Amino acid sequence: VTCTMLMHQKGFETPEMWRMVVVGAAKLLTAGGCLFMFDTGKCGGFGSRDVVAGFARRVGLAIHLHEKREDGVDGGGLYAVVLQKPTSTTVAAFSTAAPA
Repeated sequence: VTCTMLMHQKGFETPEMWRMVVVGAAKLLTAGGCLFMFDTGKCGGFGSRDVVAGFARRVGLAIHLHEKREDGVDGGGLYAVVLQKPTSTTVAAFSTAAPA
């Protein structure tokens, strides 16, 4: 599942919209499937790895990547995020991986 620049367009109205995308992806993904997001970090805590990882964990996804890729024009930076629905093998790998 891919979602790019959604908050860049609508985040001023609904800053927590990224959470709705994560919930929807968690329902769609099969074990091992990934959600890729690329968006502004300015809205709803999306720029914080801890916030994204904590929410992802609550809906059954593991964080694989949370990285600022560009400064962006809105002052929030642009972040690449990859979340994955764990399989029995990836659960162990994600639970021991150190944050990037």
